[in-house]
Formats: sequence, structure tokens, C-alpha cells
Amino acid sequence: MPELPIPVGFRAETLQQVVRLLRSGESCAVVGVGSSGKSNLARHLARADVRQEYFGLEAEATLVVYLNCKPLARRAPHDFFLQALDQLARALGSHEGALRLEQPAVEALWQAAEAQPEVLALRNLDLALGRLAQAGALHLVFVLDDCDDLFAVAPPVLFADLRALRDNHKQRLVYLTLTRREPAFLRANTVEFEELFELLSAPGHTIPVAPYVEADGTLMLRRLAQRQTPPRSLSDGEALRLHQLAGGHAGLLRALFFATQYDPNLAANVLSPQNWAQLAEYPDVEGECGKIWDSLEPEEQAGLAAVSGGQTPSQDAARRLERRGLLRLHLNGHYEIFSPIFERCVPRLTTVPAPKPAASGEIEFVGVGRQVRVRGALVTLLAPEYEILRCLTTAQPESCSRLKLIEAMRLAENVERSEKIAGDPLRRLHEYIRLLKAKIGPAGWLIHPAGDGYRLAEPERPV
Repeated sequence: MPELPIPVGFRAETLQQVVRLLRSGESCAVVGVGSSGKSNLARHLARADVRQEYFGLEAEATLVVYLNCKPLARRAPHDFFLQALDQLARALGSHEGALRLEQPAVEALWQAAEAQPEVLALRNLDLALGRLAQAGALHLVFVLDDCDDLFAVAPPVLFADLRALRDNHKQRLVYLTLTRREPAFLRANTVEFEELFELLSAPGHTIPVAPYVEADGTLMLRRLAQRQTPPRSLSDGEALRLHQLAGGHAGLLRALFFATQYDPNLAANVLSPQNWAQLAEYPDVEGECGKIWDSLEPEEQAGLAAVSGGQTPSQDAARRLERRGLLRLHLNGHYEIFSPIFERCVPRLTTVPAPKPAASGEIEFVGVGRQVRVRGALVTLLAPEYEILRCLTTAQPESCSRLKLIEAMRLAENVERSEKIAGDPLRRLHEYIRLLKAKIGPAGWLIHPAGDGYRLAEPERPV
């Protein structure tokens, strides 16, 4: 039986925003929590009929090149550019317009670069883009999928080269990146990264991937049902209920589909709230909830925990979670978490598992340089990290406000100016805290959002 086709209008609410920027020669960042369907969206854009729908008369002069960045994150920059050149040649081979005539020349450039990638990969990619521009290309879209690791660990020179490549082909070459977290949170500030970051994080250039709308979510469920052997009979009512329980999240939809397929009792009683807790404990469902949780910033996690506990989230957390489609505001002024199944996982996600890590008293300032001792091990911190930790320690057991932490961070940045200091100070604070928690290892879990700031103490466990 042929698979149900995905219509051109799939994910239109997101792609309309994306293509508006791409057509104007602007790069952008698409951000979605784990398993939210970002890769499906990226591949959808590469389809010829979808390109025709969104680019109109410019479609034949538009080339979309898809690149999976995850395996390239820890490789040399020339490997990235060699793979990009290879994918460019492949995209030309399946292009339906006049640009396809350039495929042999670009293929030859790739073969030459493969023999000497350190010398020729970036150079030949630049030459290939130049040829396409001369051949009439209006839009050369590089879709960089699964970029989290790339942004976090790739050599800074890669970002400088990507920016330079774009500057060589302005108004034609654009980047569309797809990540779980916003690029600003993925890497400490460096001059080279900031050059690329300016393209992706200008106002309006970061686009959240919200959960599937009802039509898209139920379509994906029917496609999944059709693939089973034998195909699963899934009524419109069942598909709608699963969509509502998952809140439209792609990974949760899939996990709930299989949970109800393998357990007929769950399928028969899926409307009963008494069964939702059992569904939330199903291993694959719980795993998908964990992916969502791990994709969020600490303040966003605190916002969801507050709503789950019947409290009001901070304004900033609520705004960010609404944009992601993870919180919904009712007319009565109360917030609701997007999925009743995910909501039942939140208490477990906020509970820190055993074994119990180091107590806060096991962090010792040694008075030499910017070193602290954690369980006897010396750790050297950046000046802002050190001052943030000192503020948190001094405030114990109370929380330290973000305003006070930002003030300490800025004073330390003025002392240690080896890197470019730019961007939203609140974002920089979040990044320093993320790095600090990673560096102090077993004590990092003790730093958590509290009130209008952070606290260094054992989190209160849900009752």
C-alpha cells in the first residue's frame, strides 16, 4: 500500500516565517525541543513542489542543500566544507531547473577537493557558489540540521569561515540552522562565533518550532499506522485523542502510538485521566518527555515546574514557553502545560535521582587564583564563573537575584577581557552558570533557579 503523501502545506505556520527571511537574503535559526520534528521540516523544504510553493517564480533559481551536522561537529573544518560541496553537487543533480547544467563542474570541484581537502575544500566550495551565482542562482540555502554539537565544540575558525563565505555571496547564500537550544546558549562568547551568531540571532531571526497543528499531527499518526504489519486501524477520534494527549509533540505522538498499540487496555481507556499516569510511565513516553526537558534552559524548566505545582511562572519563562508552544494561557488567566502526559512527568523530571551528590559545603574556595576545591579536586574557573559562584555561596541558604549576579559577572568581565563581551547580559549569565555547573561536576546540581535568581542548595523535592 503506498504511503500517505505529506502535503505541500505541512508545517506551513513555521515555514512561512522561515522562507520570508530566506527570500530576503537573511539567515535564521529554527529552534525546537528534542524530537519536535525539525529534521522532517528541513527535508520538507528541500522538496521541489514545496520550493515551488514558497519561492514561486524564483523556485527554479533556488537551490536547497541539506547537511546533517551532527557527525561533523568534532571533525576538522575542511571535512565540513568537503561534505557541503558534495551535498551541493548532489542537490544540483536532482534540481529541475537550469542550474542543473552546473552539476558536472561542481562535481569536478568536489573531486579535486577530495584529493586535497585541507587546501581545496573551502576554496572549491567558494568557487562552486560563484559559478552558480553567475548561472543565475538567486537563493542558495544551506540547511544545517542538528547543529547543537557543532555550535558547542567545533573550532572557532569554522564559524569565521562560514561568515566569510556568506559575505562573499551576500543576498544569495543563506544559512538555516536547526537546533534544540538557541545558538546563544550553546557556546561561550568568542569573536569568531559572534560573527556568525549576528546572522542567526538578529531580532525575529530565531524561529521556534511549535508542536504539530492538529491536521499535521493526525496525518503523521495515520502514516505511522499505515506502516505497521498489518496496518493499524486508527479512527479519526483515536488520532485526535492521541494528538491531544501528546500536545502535538512529534516524539510523544510516536511514543503514545506504540504504547497504545502494544497495550490494548491503554488504547481502550486512553481518555481516562486515571490511565494518563500509567501512560507517562511507559519507558518510551518517559524518554521522550526527558528529551523535551533536557532541551530547555533552567528558567524554562523552573517555569514548567511552577505551573505543574499550581504556581505562576516568571514572565520571561512564560513568554519563552508560550513561543515554543509548551505553555498555553487560558481566558481565566491560568497557564496549562501543552500535554497532560508530559505534565505528569514533570515531578519526576524535577526530582534529582540517587546517588546523592556533594553537599554545598564541599565547595571550598582555596584563595589561589580562581580555583575551588570540589570533593578534594581542584577546579579552575573563568573570572565571571568564580564571582558568580562566590555570590551564590555568600547568599546561602537564600537565593541570589539575577541583578546581583549580572553585576558581579560584568565586573569580572571587565577584568578578564580575552573574549568579546557582547549580547544580552541575561543570556551570558545563563551561559556562565551552565559552564560553571559542568565544571564543578558533582556539585553542579546544587545550582538551580530560585525566585528571581539562583540558589546554591539542595533543591526542594516535590511532595
